[in-house]
Amino acid sequence: MVEPFISSKHTVGVGMGLTVARHCLRNMGGDLTLYDLPDGGTVAVALHPITRVDRRHG
Repeated sequence: MVEPFISSKHTVGVGMGLTVARHCLRNMGGDLTLYDLPDGGTVAVALHPITRVDRRHG
């Protein structure tokens, strides 16, 4: 699950990138999911809906 990272430290950035990306994708009908790999690392899967364009009508 992608959750916002909130810190009281004064650092550059707050770790909100994946949360914002997931929110944007969900607003468009897609999603962002993270999977931990057994040997370390993470896989991010971004699903974005495709809109068919009818080129016959301009």
